[in-house]
Amino acid sequence: MRILEISTLFPRWPGDGRGPIILQIAQALQAQGNQVTVISQHGPGSQVSEILHDVNVYRPRYAWPDRLESLQDTGGGLPAAWEKKPWTRLLFPMLLAAQTVAAIKLAPDHDIVHAHFTIPAMAATLSRPFHRKPIVATVRGSDIYRIPNYPGGKLFNRIALSGCDKITVMSKDLIKASVALGMSETKFEYIPPPINIERFTMGPWENREPLLVYIASLIPRKGPNFLIDAFAEVHRQSPEYQLVMVGSGPMEVELKAQAEALGISQSTKFIPRLTQVEVADLLKKAMLFILPSLEEALGMVAVEALACGTPVVGSRVGGIPEAVPENAGKLVPPGDSDALAKAICELLNDQSKLRELSENARHWSETAFCSHQENAARLLRIFETLVGRPQ
Repeated sequence: MRILEISTLFPRWPGDGRGPIILQIAQALQAQGNQVTVISQHGPGSQVSEILHDVNVYRPRYAWPDRLESLQDTGGGLPAAWEKKPWTRLLFPMLLAAQTVAAIKLAPDHDIVHAHFTIPAMAATLSRPFHRKPIVATVRGSDIYRIPNYPGGKLFNRIALSGCDKITVMSKDLIKASVALGMSETKFEYIPPPINIERFTMGPWENREPLLVYIASLIPRKGPNFLIDAFAEVHRQSPEYQLVMVGSGPMEVELKAQAEALGISQSTKFIPRLTQVEVADLLKKAMLFILPSLEEALGMVAVEALACGTPVVGSRVGGIPEAVPENAGKLVPPGDSDALAKAICELLNDQSKLRELSENARHWSETAFCSHQENAARLLRIFETLVGRPQ
């Protein structure tokens, strides 16, 4: 099958950490004998057209000179650019237009269009009169939780998704949120998120170090400021522990100042980015993974942490309760630093309980989620049904 993937998130060059899950999906689809082309967004330093990790990638230009193509510059993706750099809002229709024209050009030579997020879904929908191919959208979180908060965002999502034949999600909370926007529940299908269970493995408990790990963009909706506050109390009770914050974003300076003011800067380490291999190595060493989000579709890094046998302390919000069962971590109200600190300290003070949660976490990850190959197989079953249907 010839599959056209459209996404606003995809690696910009070899080794880039943007959008690894989209790359992995494309690779898994190709591994099952399909031909995949990806339309993504161009940016400074990226190629317009190339073969990246054996996948054909096309990144149409949407602004000139290319230094203006800055929608990927702000950690946290397009919503962060919209909220933190208002001038970039002028670029959004230009990006949509560029992806729509690219879809008009490329989709006729493919059997199906698979769009990730609602802006690519709109590009697929607007281009459909020119290619008349079936469209599957995958919504991933911020497109459903954030875009409706912007002027015209709710209508934008309804139009974009109404033009799709099927919509897949990685959490059932996303179905609930989408239906609240006026979408028909019958269009949706839940597919468990894919995880590389061979990369994210569980090492000996004795190799664990006194580390608490956060891996996410440094943006308000991820709640890193609440974690810094909570860690001040954790550090008071257990000064041997270090907090490792992996990610970049507009809150970085603010968070470092917050750690300094609380007297925990020496025990708080900021790392802008890590490769997937480095992420796996860090998670295997950590005692806990912390996900203090105010909004979250699921939390893929939490899923990876569980696969490494690392218990998760997270917010009881969005799809996180679907990812983190009670026997593999603790959930607290979002935005509550005191509750977060209490949950962390309780686990750190009960090593036997922590070890039990670790064993449960690994077992849960093996049963609740799927491999990239199985994820691709389930997508293909949807694709094949639609391609066989008269358009």
